[in-house]
Amino acid sequence: MIWQFVPIALLIVLLGATPLPVQPSSVCQDDAEEVPLLLGAVLPLTGHLSLEGQEILNGYVFWRDWVIQEFGGIPTATYCYQPELIVYDSQSNDALVQAGMNHLLHYVQVDIVLGGYPDSALKLMTAATERSGKLMIGGITHANSLFEQNNQQVFLFYRSIEAWLAQPISLFSRLEVDRVGILSDQADSYFVHVLVNLLDMSGITSHEIVTFPTAAIDLAPSIVRLREYQPDVVILRGYNRDMLNAIDSMQRFRLHPGALLILSGAEEPGFTSRLGQVGEYVWSAASWHPHMPLADSMLGSAEDYAEQYADQFGYLPGFLAATATNAGLVLQHAIITADSIDPGRVSDALRNLAFNTFWGTVDFDTSGISRVNEAVVVQIQRGEATIVAPENTAMADLVWPMPPW
Repeated sequence: MIWQFVPIALLIVLLGATPLPVQPSSVCQDDAEEVPLLLGAVLPLTGHLSLEGQEILNGYVFWRDWVIQEFGGIPTATYCYQPELIVYDSQSNDALVQAGMNHLLHYVQVDIVLGGYPDSALKLMTAATERSGKLMIGGITHANSLFEQNNQQVFLFYRSIEAWLAQPISLFSRLEVDRVGILSDQADSYFVHVLVNLLDMSGITSHEIVTFPTAAIDLAPSIVRLREYQPDVVILRGYNRDMLNAIDSMQRFRLHPGALLILSGAEEPGFTSRLGQVGEYVWSAASWHPHMPLADSMLGSAEDYAEQYADQFGYLPGFLAATATNAGLVLQHAIITADSIDPGRVSDALRNLAFNTFWGTVDFDTSGISRVNEAVVVQIQRGEATIVAPENTAMADLVWPMPPW
């Protein structure tokens, strides 16, 4: 077995709610003993999901650097904890997730686990964390099964499919969309089932479903089949590399819908830059955006966070990076509240905290789930992911129908 870790040099260096309060004890005292806080994560940094994995890692890294710079670490009555990030690369292969978790939990003996990606990896990480008696925080899930397992010390952010799709489907209804084509990873059958039900309930009953194998490179046959249906709207569901391949094939085979809604990626700046001009007027459903009216008293507003992140990484953050940073911020607050890194005490603190951050409302229920904001609709306009719905947060008018490629 070859262990795929982020290079050692990187590890050691990186190594109903109320606003999030700034606590008097948030800053480490000069005479406090500095102790490492080992934070382990399994992320897909290479392979099919590497775009998503890198965004999540950057979000964790931003928080780590920020907490050291602003507060000197995470203080308790006895110590000043220095977060060190230790990352195992799953290579976008779930078969390596368990091996990575075993190494982090039993060889490295990390103190706390940070959530990974995607859902299938999170399930494995959740089970391993619970067996070890450690605590895990972070990670985005659509899977109901992850919070039906009576987890005691796992805390995740749940993005329901209904909350994710409410705004774009509402727009479809207002635009009197008749025919919807759905192109999806064949492993995502549950998502497609919920999507079709939501379309039916909105009165859009004509839809064609075309699936493709996970990590497929050639999507041409799927695109040609979808073109024959002549949809008003195409909905793409998959991971970022799937979306890049699909959009390239749509352009080559001249599939020109009135709208293209991708359910992954368009709110992620790195993805948008890779699309270039081809991505102009593509839609997405974004659960976080720098222009959402969100704020806390530590990192400031969503826009403040985005600017600080851009200063460090050279581009604005998307939902994945923001969620990772938020997980670190919430963990920091819980450790200070618990005055400990003991998993049980930090878990109790997390379950009793409810506040707003630059990311949204954090309020974990008894199953360790905090629900994600209802998504806004963004459309790429002039190369930027721009909010176009709902009206109270819109930055520009929706361009409909989108011009041909």
